[in-house]
Amino acid sequence: MGQSQDYTALSILERLKNDKEWVYRVRHLERIRGAPYPSIVEKTARIMQSPGLKGCASLVVDQTEWERL
Repeated sequence: MGQSQDYTALSILERLKNDKEWVYRVRHLERIRGAPYPSIVEKTARIMQSPGLKGCASLVVDQTEWERL
């Protein structure tokens, strides 16, 4: 998550294996700006607990800009 004036991206990818390699499909993509961090965390938690993801998904966080927090 970036600074409050920066965009935060929330994406959900599905990983599938075809005959030769892993393939990724973007299932959800959202840009969030100006939202307080607790609301982004709550939204992410709700998504991770949704019936389609609960118990079968991993949460991965990109910490590229993390040191600025």
